[in-house]
Amino acid sequence: MVGIPALDRFYIANITGLEDCIDFEHSQIDADIVEDTTPVIYAIENLVLKKCFYDKPIFRLKHFTRLILVNQDLKEKLIQSDIKGIKLISPERWDGVNGEK
Repeated sequence: MVGIPALDRFYIANITGLEDCIDFEHSQIDADIVEDTTPVIYAIENLVLKKCFYDKPIFRLKHFTRLILVNQDLKEKLIQSDIKGIKLISPERWDGVNGEK
């Protein structure tokens, strides 16, 4: 609506793809291992991705579902569409919580 300031803290929902893309060996992550293999991630200090599934336009990380990734094609389309209210942050620039470092 025109003249109304943008609201923050809105999130995208119903993304069905979950992909195992976190490079745990090279990332700095505060996590516990549950049931011998499943990590429970509390915080990510430095995120490094392994070869991801770039053919999928949008997906969530399997072990940290609040983080949403988009491939390069979707990123370019979002930028070209001039949709308001979307901020794209490269994984390397993400601050581990909800912003850009």
